[in-house]
Amino acid sequence: MPHADIENRSDVIGENIRRYRHAKGLRQEELCAGLCSVGQLSKIEHGKAQLKADQLREFAVRLGVTVRQLTAADAWLDELEERRKLAGHAYTDGKFHKAIELIRDVIEHCESNHYSDLLQDSVLFEARSLYQVERFDEMIIRLERALALGAMKKPVPNMLARVELGRAWAAAGNMGAARLLVQSADADFARSPVEEQDMNYLRLLYRLGQGHVLMRNYRLARCYAEEAVQVATQLERLQWEVQTQILFGEVLMLSERYAEAEGVVAQARAAAAKNTLIDQQGAALHLLGRLEMRQGRLLDASVSFQKALAQFELLEQELPACAVRLSQAELAVREGRPAAAEQFAADVAHRAGQMVGVAYLYQARALRVLGRLDGPQGVEPLREAATLFQAKGATLYAAETFTELADRLADRQEADASLYYRKAALLYRTLHGHD
Repeated sequence: MPHADIENRSDVIGENIRRYRHAKGLRQEELCAGLCSVGQLSKIEHGKAQLKADQLREFAVRLGVTVRQLTAADAWLDELEERRKLAGHAYTDGKFHKAIELIRDVIEHCESNHYSDLLQDSVLFEARSLYQVERFDEMIIRLERALALGAMKKPVPNMLARVELGRAWAAAGNMGAARLLVQSADADFARSPVEEQDMNYLRLLYRLGQGHVLMRNYRLARCYAEEAVQVATQLERLQWEVQTQILFGEVLMLSERYAEAEGVVAQARAAAAKNTLIDQQGAALHLLGRLEMRQGRLLDASVSFQKALAQFELLEQELPACAVRLSQAELAVREGRPAAAEQFAADVAHRAGQMVGVAYLYQARALRVLGRLDGPQGVEPLREAATLFQAKGATLYAAETFTELADRLADRQEADASLYYRKAALLYRTLHGHD
């Protein structure tokens, strides 16, 4: 073997021994006891000394790896990719804390060994895991750190990291910061070449679509949602196909394209039922009920809402169940049943008030429904809703609710009406200033 090849092989073996020793938490003297001196091991780890075959086998045994893992140039990267898969399995099994523990080990080693692609994927995976266990502050810190250190080098992971950071800020109660981050990623999206239509690209499309729904930019939301459906189909990710179809159907509904929306929702419902995707069956049924309510088919809407609620209660998913109860409250208002509307809305306001994350949006919307009921009792819930929206940075919703409150007060010829009109006007100016 040429001398240069021998030196290169020694470098690879030495580096792998050092990495696996650190991973197992062993000191040099613990690993080499009875096999060689600490000084000799130090030379081996720095590629300055060669190993005999029996020494190589013994080091592999002591480190709990194969000889190939010590001799292959990509062995450590393979090892970290396997650990990333284990974290993925833990996530799928609902063991999110274990997934976080595993992925943080991968992130640490990726940072020290400059494995950029795996690092970017792992940072995004950690963010999704933290979101699942509602550790939003931690999610913000970790994503801001990754972005500040320049770890998210590729365009799609970088944009997705910003969108996920926005999602964390929204859950932490700062819709203003969330909106700015979505707008930042959105602005870069048109300028950035798509390197690969992978799962991160699909997630980016979906999150941008969701963000524009919240900001009521339905035309842009429709573009993102429609492409997300296409990419999910190309990647043959069934659950994501259904999820993106539901988002696409919602955007079509909000754009008042009801016939198209019903067709998309029907596809999503059929796929979810065929593949026993219970939570997505619930989401599709909820969306169908909202469609029916918008078109005045109130009895059909009531049935759809009841079926959707049954799915979410079966899974004990409290947040989507709150969303359905809120729709039931709005339906009761439409039906002229104020007592039922008050019961549903009060229940949502109470339940959402006990939860974390974006539940505050449902709490404020429930208060807004209560405020729309006839009589003087409607003023205080509207005031609470507007104040909550404003406190959480949901500027558009706060402005609308302050306007609604001012209208109610003006109808009663109360002097406070002008105060709330001014508040609403200031919030609208703030929105235009950011946009």
